[in-house]
Amino acid sequence: MSCTAQPVAVHGEDGRSHEAAALAIRPLTRHAIESHPDVRILFIEPQAHLAMWLVHWLGDEKIAALPRPISALLEADVAIEHWPSALASLSDIRTPDLDPRVVEALKILAVEPQSSAIRRVAMEVGLSTSRLRTLVRDQLGVPLSTWLVWRKLERTTLSLAQGCTMVSAALEGGFADQAHFCRTMRRMFGITPHLVGRTLRGPDAVGAAPVTPAGEGQGPGRA
Repeated sequence: MSCTAQPVAVHGEDGRSHEAAALAIRPLTRHAIESHPDVRILFIEPQAHLAMWLVHWLGDEKIAALPRPISALLEADVAIEHWPSALASLSDIRTPDLDPRVVEALKILAVEPQSSAIRRVAMEVGLSTSRLRTLVRDQLGVPLSTWLVWRKLERTTLSLAQGCTMVSAALEGGFADQAHFCRTMRRMFGITPHLVGRTLRGPDAVGAAPVTPAGEGQGPGRA
């Protein structure tokens, strides 16, 4: 999701352009955000009820302006870290709970976000590897492999926020090297680790929250 106090323009790969004060962007949607000094971006965990509500609300659309009650809330002077709770309070569409086996599997994989762990974790929760992948894709709207990359990027982002070097953050997240980390973040979020580090540590940087996937490079933030 991208939002700003002034209208922001987002262009989809289908050639359509969207302009509004607040826009929702479906996971895995390639797009470009026009440069703007006050664009704020919120990445939402795909397993969060808010994310599932937004995907449900989008229907067949990949990018759409949020309804007025939500956009009005985001236009107000509300700190970005309070957006999730504020948005959730306006979500009047109930979404089904995740399969408990998926919940348990994601809990384990969040600690060990490696593709090599999927088969073992699937067995632990009583599913085949293919069934676990199918359930995750159906219920979260993103492939399990993409979800794992989000977890790795989350680790590196937290490391950067704590002042770690780019190399240390890459290793902490489980990436082969700094270059691999940089390529992956650029592809997934559309921004560079240098910008993320500066945003999280610099008092005058553009607001951004290291909370959640909403898509691949391809997700909110691709400029």
